[in-house]
Amino acid sequence: MPPFVHLHVRSHYSPLRSAARLKDIVKAAAKVGSPAVCVTDVGNLHAAVHLQRECERAGLRPIFGAELTLSDTGPLVFLARNARGWESLSDLCSRLRCGVPVSAEEAGSMQGLAVLTGGADGDLQCAADRRGRLRWLNERFGHLYAEVAPTFRWQETAAIAEDLDVPVVATGDVSYISAEDAPALDILRAIDRGERLDHKGYLATAPARAGEAWYRPPSAFRMPQAYLDEAADLADSCCHTLTLGKPKLPKFGDGDSAALLTRLAEDGLRERLSNVPPSDHARYWERLRYELGVILPLDFAGYFLIVGDMIRWAKSQGIGVGPGRGSAAGSVAVWALGITDLDPLRYGLFFERFLNPERASWPDIDTDICYKGRARVIEYLRSRYGAESVGGLSTFKFLHGKTAIKDAGRVFGLSFQRLNNLTADIPGLVEGKAPKVSWIERENAQVAAAALEDGRVAAALRAAELVEGIVRDTSVHASGIVVADGPLWRTTPTLRDKRGGLVSQCDMNAAEDAGLVKLDLLGLNNVTQMQEAATAAGVDLGSVPLDDAETYRTFAKGDTLGVFQAGKPGFRRMLVSMKPDRFGDIIAAGALYRPGPLESGMTRSYIERKHGREAHDSLHPALDVVLQDTHACIVYQEQVMSMVRILAGYSLGRADIVRKIMGKKKREMLDAEEKVFFASAQKHGVCDEATARKAWEVIVANSGYSFNLAHSAAYGLISYLTAYLKTHHPAHFYAALLNVAADEAKKTSRIGAIAADMAARGMRLLPPDVALSKADFFAEANDVRYGLLGLKGLSAKGIATVVARRPRTAEELAALGLGKRDLATLADSGALDRLLGDPALRSAVPLLKATAKKGKPKAQLSLFAAPAFVLPSAQPVSQEDRLAAERRVSGIYASGHPLDPYPGPTLRYRPQGRERAEIPVILEKVFERQTKKGEWMAILFVSDRRLREEITCFPKAYARMADALEAAEGRTCALAVRVTDEGKLTCDGVRPLGWTLLKTEENGPPLTDFLCLDLETTDEGDGDLTPSRQRIIEVGTALFTGRSHARSHSRLIDPGIPVSEGSSRVHGLRDADVQGQPTFRDRAPQIATYVAGRPLVVYNGRRFDIPVLQAEMARAGVTLPPLTVVDVFAHVRLRYDTPKRPASKKLVDQCAYFGVPLKAAHRAADDAEATGRLLVAMQDRGLAPMTIGALVGKT
Repeated sequence: MPPFVHLHVRSHYSPLRSAARLKDIVKAAAKVGSPAVCVTDVGNLHAAVHLQRECERAGLRPIFGAELTLSDTGPLVFLARNARGWESLSDLCSRLRCGVPVSAEEAGSMQGLAVLTGGADGDLQCAADRRGRLRWLNERFGHLYAEVAPTFRWQETAAIAEDLDVPVVATGDVSYISAEDAPALDILRAIDRGERLDHKGYLATAPARAGEAWYRPPSAFRMPQAYLDEAADLADSCCHTLTLGKPKLPKFGDGDSAALLTRLAEDGLRERLSNVPPSDHARYWERLRYELGVILPLDFAGYFLIVGDMIRWAKSQGIGVGPGRGSAAGSVAVWALGITDLDPLRYGLFFERFLNPERASWPDIDTDICYKGRARVIEYLRSRYGAESVGGLSTFKFLHGKTAIKDAGRVFGLSFQRLNNLTADIPGLVEGKAPKVSWIERENAQVAAAALEDGRVAAALRAAELVEGIVRDTSVHASGIVVADGPLWRTTPTLRDKRGGLVSQCDMNAAEDAGLVKLDLLGLNNVTQMQEAATAAGVDLGSVPLDDAETYRTFAKGDTLGVFQAGKPGFRRMLVSMKPDRFGDIIAAGALYRPGPLESGMTRSYIERKHGREAHDSLHPALDVVLQDTHACIVYQEQVMSMVRILAGYSLGRADIVRKIMGKKKREMLDAEEKVFFASAQKHGVCDEATARKAWEVIVANSGYSFNLAHSAAYGLISYLTAYLKTHHPAHFYAALLNVAADEAKKTSRIGAIAADMAARGMRLLPPDVALSKADFFAEANDVRYGLLGLKGLSAKGIATVVARRPRTAEELAALGLGKRDLATLADSGALDRLLGDPALRSAVPLLKATAKKGKPKAQLSLFAAPAFVLPSAQPVSQEDRLAAERRVSGIYASGHPLDPYPGPTLRYRPQGRERAEIPVILEKVFERQTKKGEWMAILFVSDRRLREEITCFPKAYARMADALEAAEGRTCALAVRVTDEGKLTCDGVRPLGWTLLKTEENGPPLTDFLCLDLETTDEGDGDLTPSRQRIIEVGTALFTGRSHARSHSRLIDPGIPVSEGSSRVHGLRDADVQGQPTFRDRAPQIATYVAGRPLVVYNGRRFDIPVLQAEMARAGVTLPPLTVVDVFAHVRLRYDTPKRPASKKLVDQCAYFGVPLKAAHRAADDAEATGRLLVAMQDRGLAPMTIGALVGKT
C-alpha cells in the first residue's frame, strides 16, 4: 500500500484563505513521509509551476488540483490524474476564471479528472439532503470520491457514501501547517472580511487556539484506515508532471530565424555606425560577431526578432519608446536592432551582464514605452500572433512586514491614521528586501515603544509575524506580457482581467518555465512626456547634444521638477551639491541616489572627491582606469566585474558570476569564491597576495551598493533629454508634463506643484477658458494654456461637448445640455469668467439647466448674460470662496492669489546669519512627527505665488506654536523663519493674515456651563467637503450645567438636495429620513437664538461645524450673533504626557482613551454629548482647553 498523501490542501496562493506557505507544505509532506505533494488552491492554479519546482528540489512528486465552484454546485476538489487530466483541469479553471459558467454535467465529461466532494465548506457538506446530493454528483462525475476530514462531522458522509458505493477518501482539508497555526487563519479571514478580533489572545508568543485544518500525519487521523488507504491509492494514480523548460516561440516569418536576425543586426549596425568614427568600426563588428556567436547557438534568435519587430512597429506608429532599461542596453546586437538607443561601447557596457555565455539563461529585454500607446502595441502583438495567444501575467501582493502590521492592526481596532503614523518611518526595502516584522520591532524605536504602551500594537506585531510572507491579493502585472505558440490556455491556465483581457495564471518567475515568451513592456509616463514635448517643439531626440552647458546648469541648480528621476527634493539637493557638468555625472546620480550609497557615505564621497575636497588611495594602478570616472567609488556592478577580471584574469562571464555571488552576501559562497580568487590572482600575477586581499575586501564591501551601469546609463539619458527640453523648450515641456499629471489620481495637487515651478521661472499657467482651452494642455507663446482634462469633476462627455461647440453666451452654455456637476466645475475653475463677464456670478451657473428645464430659458438667460444680473436664488461668490473653488477643481488660482493683499519677502529669500524674516505663505499642511527622544516636531508644507517649500519646526518652537499652526493650516499666514547651518528654513513664529487667531487663555478657569454643538451634513454628490458647499441635515446639541449633562436635542433638516451616498455612509441618514422635514431656513432663527449667550463647545468645529453653520445662516439670511467657541479638537494632538496615547484624533478614539461613552458615532446629538463629556474628562486630568492654551475667542 502506498503512503498517505493529503489531497485537499490550500496554499497561500489562495489569498486570505490559507496560512500554509507553499515551501512549508512541501516540507510538511516530506516530514510525514508522503511521496507526493498535492495543492488544491481556491479557484486558481497559480502555484502549479512553483509546486513542481519545489517538489523537484525535495525529491517529491507534484499532484495538481484546484477547489472549484461550478454553475450548479458548491466547492468541489478536482485533481489531474494524467496529462489529459491536466489539460482538463487547466481548461476548466481557465473557463471559470474567465467568467464562463460550467455545469457539473459539462465538467463531468472532461477526461482525466478525479473529483472530491469538498471539505467543511464543500458542496456535499452544505447540502440539506446529502444522500440525494451525493447520488446527483455520482451520476455526473465518473471518478467521484466522498471526502471526509477532521474539520467536520464526517461519519454521516462516510455512511451515505458506503451505502451508495462511492469510495471514501480521507483528507486534512488543510489550511495551515500545524494545529497552533489556526490563529493565523483567523487573522487572514478577519482581514478579508473587515472583521475585528480581540487582541488579548494574541499577546502571547504562541496563541493558544488550536485548529483541525492542519497538515497532520496519518497517525493523527481518527477514522478508518481504509479511508486513508483510498487516498493513498488515488494519489498514486495522479502521475502527471509538467514539461518545464525554455519558452516555445511562436513562428516569426517563413525563413531561417538565425539568418534573418544576422541580416537585420548587420543592416542596423551599418546604419548606427554612420555616427561613429570609422577608426572605431572594427570594434563594433567584432563585438556584434561575438554576441551573435552566443545568441544563435542558444536558439534565442526568435526572441530577439519578436522584440525587435515590436519596437520597430511602435516607432513607425509614432509611439514613444525609451532608450532602454536594464542590462539589455549593454548589447550591441540589441542596439543594432533598434531595440535600445544607447551605444554600449561608448559607455563601456558589458554584453555578459545581459547574457552570460558561461551561465546562459533566457534573455530578458525590458522596454519602456509611452503609456498612452501601450495598448496599441499589445493589439499589434495580438494581430501578429493571434488574439488568444497574447496576454498579461499574474502578480501577487504579499503580506510583508509593514503591510502585515497595518493589516493586523486594523483587525485589532487600530485606526488608519494611527497605523500610518506608526509605520511612517519603516523603510520599504532593507538590503533589497522588505524588512521582516522582527527587524522592524528591533530597529524601530517608535514601534517598540508603542508595543509596550498599547496591547493592540503588541498583538498586531505577533499576528503580523504569523501571516508574514503570505499572499494577500492577486492582480495583473503592470508591464508583463506573454506570447504563446498557439492559444494561451493550451500552455498555461488563464483568467480575465477587469477589462476582459486574457491573463496567464503564471507570474513572471513561472512564465518562462511554463513555455511562454515573456516581454516586459512598461508604460512610462516620462516617455510619453518626453515624446509629446519633443514632437511639439520639433526636436529630434536622437540629435540632442550630450554636452549642452545650459542643461547641466539646470541640473546644478536643482531645477529638475518634472525631470525623469530627478524631481524628488532629496535628489534635487544632491544635484545642487554635486553640480553635474558631464553626462557621466547624470548616469552616476541615478545610481547614487539609493539607500545603500546614501547611507554608506558613497554618495557623499563621490561629491567630495569630484570637487577635490576628499583624498583617496589607489587600490592598484591597474584598477585606476576602471574607477577614474567615478572618483574611485565603486558605483557600478560593471566596475566590480572589471576589477576581478583585471586582478584574477577572469573572463567577463566568470566575473559576472562572481558579481552575483557578492550580491547574495552568503558567507559560505563568499568564502569559497575568495579562495578561488586569491589562487587566480596569484597565478595571474598582476598583484601580490596582500593587495589581492585588500582589493577583495573593498570590492565585497562595496558590491552591495553598486548598481547596473547599463540601466543607469539608459535612464540617465532620459533624465538628460527631459532636462534638455525643460531648459530649451520650457513651454512645450510643461504642457507635456501637465498632460501626464492630468491622468494621475491626485491631479490637482500635482498640477498645482507644476504651476508653482513654472511661476518660479516667470512662466504662467493660463487659466481654463471655454473659448480657448482644448482637452489637453498646450503651449501658448511662452506660457501654457490649461487643458480641460485637468479639471477635477469635469466629465469626458462635458469636455468633448465644450471643445466641439465653444459656447460664447449663457444661452449657448445652457443649450449644451451639460450636467449640474459639469456646469459647477467649469464655473468654479473660472473657465466661464469671460463668458459671464463677472466672476461673482459663478454660483448662478449650475442653475442654468434647472431654469432651462422650466421652459423659460430665453428671458432668464438673456438677463443673466448681463454682467450685473444675479439670479434671485444665487448668492454672489466672494473672492475668498472663488479662489478656494479654483484651487479645489483646477489646482491653481485663476483669478488672483490669496497672498495678493500681503506684500513681503518670498520663499526665495534666505535670511542672513541670525536674521529672522517674516514671509507671507499659505500653510498647506502640518505634518507631525516624533524625534528619537520622543518629542514632537513638525514639517510645514508651505507655498507662495511661485514656490513650494518644506520648513522645519523643531520641538521647542512647536510646543509653543502647535495650536496656532493647527489653526493656520490651509490658511494665509506669516511665518517667522531662520536659516540653519545646513541651509534649511526653520520656523519659530506664526501670525495670521486676513483672519483672527482666537484669544489664548493659558490659565483660565475650567468651563462649567456650556452648550455642545455637532452637525451632520451632506455634500452635493461630488465628495467635496468644503464647508461652504455642505448642507446641514441634522443639528445636535447637548447642554451641560455644573459640568454635568442636562439634556440633548436633535433636529433633522431637509437640505433641499439628495443626501449623497458618501455622506450617508458616514452618518447613516438617507433621503427618506430628511425629506419633508423643515428646511434650514425654517429653523435658522431658532438655532441662532439657542446657540447665543453661552460658551459653544465643538469638536473640530473651528474647521468644519462653525464655517458650515455660518454659510447656512448666510444662505437663510439670518445674522449669527457673536459666539464664544471652544474647540476641544484644538488640543487633541497625540502629545499627552502619559505613557499611552489615543489611537487617533478622531472623536471615537479620544472617547475610548478617556473612558467617555459614545452611543452612536456620527449622530449629531450623541456626538455633541460625547464632546461635552470629553471636555470634562480632559479637565479632570488637567489637559483641558482653557487651561493649557487651547484656542478660545469670538467668531
